[in-house]
Amino acid sequence: MPALRGGLATVVVGTRAYVMGGLTEDSSMASGVSDFWSFEPDVGWTKLPDLLIARGNARATAVGATLYLIGGRSEESLSTDNQVLSYNLVTNGPWRSYPSMVQSRELLAVGAFDGVLYALGGAARPAGTTASSDLLQPSERAVARDTQRTPGSLSWR
Repeated sequence: MPALRGGLATVVVGTRAYVMGGLTEDSSMASGVSDFWSFEPDVGWTKLPDLLIARGNARATAVGATLYLIGGRSEESLSTDNQVLSYNLVTNGPWRSYPSMVQSRELLAVGAFDGVLYALGGAARPAGTTASSDLLQPSERAVARDTQRTPGSLSWR
């Protein structure tokens, strides 16, 4: 990595690893950054367009050739947020805002299955750890909340 970072988001698509955001130091009060880089073994690091907003402790996943950066800590690091950003690798961006998750959080688990994004658990400041599950279906750009199920019972269709 060209800079020291903790709390960054990463996802691999094809032969490239993508690294987004991160924290300036290992601290609960560290500021988020808006860096966006790719890494290819034969090429090395390539700087890509900055995120729309600085993010730390966010998580990333991909659906096809679109990256999604979900949740995290705001630039001033005092609160978590529920923002979702996307970046199309085919068109080389630009970064776009998606509908926000229902619950703000960082340090969450994210994944994609059958074209649906899942945001699971995590921590919200100042509320603490959460067991909530949010899902986003990018084609419909609508957010739904799984409030009827207990932790661990989320159905993946």
